[in-house]
Amino acid sequence: MIRHDRLLEGGPPLWLATIWFVAGWQVMLAAMMVPASVAAFGRVNIGRDRARFAAAYFAVGTVFGLALFFFDAVIHATVNNWPWLAAHPWLIAGTTLVIAGAYQLSDLKALALAACRRLKHVPTGDAGEAGGVRYGLDCVGASGGLMLLAFALGSGSVITMGAITVLTVWEVTAWGSSVVKPVGYALIALGVFVLAGPISLPAWWPL
Repeated sequence: MIRHDRLLEGGPPLWLATIWFVAGWQVMLAAMMVPASVAAFGRVNIGRDRARFAAAYFAVGTVFGLALFFFDAVIHATVNNWPWLAAHPWLIAGTTLVIAGAYQLSDLKALALAACRRLKHVPTGDAGEAGGVRYGLDCVGASGGLMLLAFALGSGSVITMGAITVLTVWEVTAWGSSVVKPVGYALIALGVFVLAGPISLPAWWPL
């Protein structure tokens, strides 16, 4: 019900689709990002401080999700008004994979992931909204490419979403660097194959 392609193609009005998407996105954030941030949440005082920190953290992730959602709405509108692109949907899917893979290899990803591992912006004690925002930005920077994939996949495959969650959690561990670049190269290779046409993505891929 909350897959973005269903919400944007013949679904409810955009304002209602946005509400549905935000609700579903919170579930995804809780399932994917919170397990990777347990240590950070544990450093914040229990009670009001932790609630403020969590609210700010989720707000950052929600803004990122909304940016993806509205950008996707533009893509859907473009496809609906451009028959050539509608006839070549693999271009969007392949490009998404290449972008996600390229981000895995970027310096921004490396810096944000390092900050996320160090819990740089989460001092012991009163972190509050400011700490939640800064840590949320680190997490978005560290996992932005994987979140893009999660957004693109929507709720189409629980197994795939579970795999992305495991990868997100693994990347913030001390051994996570070993998988970042290989995953990036694999996503780029898969994207190139999709763009070239030798393979096609499963029917549940919503792009």
